[in-house]
Amino acid sequence: AATHYEKLYLKDSRNPEIALNYAQILRKTGKSQRAIMVLAPFVESKSKKIDPIMALEYAAASVELGNYDQALTVADKVLGDEKAAGLHPNMMNIRGIVFDAKGQHKDAEAAYRTALEGWEGDATSVMNNLALCLVSQGLFDEALTTLRQALVTAPNRQEISRNIEIISDLRKSVLPTPVAPVKPVKKK
Repeated sequence: AATHYEKLYLKDSRNPEIALNYAQILRKTGKSQRAIMVLAPFVESKSKKIDPIMALEYAAASVELGNYDQALTVADKVLGDEKAAGLHPNMMNIRGIVFDAKGQHKDAEAAYRTALEGWEGDATSVMNNLALCLVSQGLFDEALTTLRQALVTAPNRQEISRNIEIISDLRKSVLPTPVAPVKPVKKK
C-alpha cells in the first residue's frame, strides 16, 4: 500500500485525499517526519482553511516526533472550528497525550475526560491513556477501575490486561498493605 500511494502521491501531490492516505501509511510505518512533509502544504497554509482530518493526522505525527507545541497549535485550530466538532474528541485525546508528555497530568486528565465525553465507538485507547495519566498522579485505584471498564468493552485488548497487571503490581509496591482495623476495647 505504501508503494502504491507513493506512486499516486508523486503523480498528484496536490490531491488532498491521496496526500492524507499516503501520510497515514507513512506515520503508521514509523515515517512520521515524511508524513509531516506530505501534509504540511495542506495544514500549514495560511491562505486556506485546514481540513480537520488532515490536521488530526498532522497532529498525531507531530506527537510521535515529540513536536508537542506544533501538535497543540493544530489541535487548537480544529477545536476552534465548530464545523469540525466530530473530531474534537480526537483532538482532546491528542491534547491529553501532549500534556502527559509535558508532565502536566491534571491538564492531561481533563483533556482525556473531555475526549471520553464525546467519543464515539471504541474508547479503550482513550481510557488506557486516562488510566496511565491517573497512575502518574498516584491514583492507582481509579486507574485500575478505568482499565477494568475498558477491558469489559474490549476483552481481547492485551495491552489493557497487561496494564492492569503492571499497575496492580506497582500499586502493591508503592502503597502499604492495608491492615485490618483495630477494634476499640470496651471498658468494663
